[in-house]
Amino acid sequence: MLVAILLAVLLIPCCGGLGLLAWKAWKTGADSPNEAISELFQALKYDDIDRLSNSLCASDRSESADIIQNFRSGLEMGGFELQTITWQRSGDNNTGKQSIDYTLAVSKDTKRYKIQRNAKLQLVEERGWRVCDVTGLKI
Repeated sequence: MLVAILLAVLLIPCCGGLGLLAWKAWKTGADSPNEAISELFQALKYDDIDRLSNSLCASDRSESADIIQNFRSGLEMGGFELQTITWQRSGDNNTGKQSIDYTLAVSKDTKRYKIQRNAKLQLVEERGWRVCDVTGLKI
């Protein structure tokens, strides 16, 4: 009886720990909708296709290079260099279409500008939180 109790006391935490490790290995997306949006903007800022692919839902991943190219082309056409991206989400819903207000701090010929935009993004839970339908992101 004592052996059974000791085994139970030792095995329960081990199994729980293994379950947590399995969940972390299976879950590859962001922990929250806000983190997913932050990952998206960081990937765009640094032209990181792998990071962008990981932040996008499965149906949009094949378009990662095009998304970065389209985002960058707006900067290049205006002759701007991207400094920072800040954003805030409008509304409290975690899923569905979200209105995102974002501001690009850019520079051109040593002058600094702010470009403010709004986009509608789809946030989905897909092995963690991911962003879909990023076609609305424009300079």
